[in-house]
Amino acid sequence: MSIKKNLIAEFCHDLHNYVQQRFGYKTKCGYHNKRNIVNIDRNKVNLYIRYNFKNWSGTGKTTLVLARISFKKIQKGEGTHLLRFLLDKQKKYGYEEIGIESCNEGATIFAQKLGFKLCRNDGESYYISMEDLKKKLKDKWLKNGSTF
Repeated sequence: MSIKKNLIAEFCHDLHNYVQQRFGYKTKCGYHNKRNIVNIDRNKVNLYIRYNFKNWSGTGKTTLVLARISFKKIQKGEGTHLLRFLLDKQKKYGYEEIGIESCNEGATIFAQKLGFKLCRNDGESYYISMEDLKKKLKDKWLKNGSTF
């Protein structure tokens, strides 16, 4: 897959800024490589993201795949906050879906709560279109009395 080097670098930069602000880091948080993978491995957060994969979910759409997500302190809302950040950046970077790969029990519950659909034959991976995610997050925030 051929993606402009500057686009993956910009995505990586935006993600680093997000992680720095959200978790209080002052230095660079991770890196990206030639295979369009972004890796952030810090004490408070661990992310491994495959950037812009075509047809990962089987729908033919471009998917941002969250292959590994973990937070040191599991707090209600960290995963949702990350999804809101990714939703905000979607138009700039062109992914049409978000996928969560090889979900454990907690990630499966999280994905199902937000309306992710089961994909692939492994029975452990989920995806959601950006349009559906936006609707779900908007509904969730409205129910909590917050603005989206």
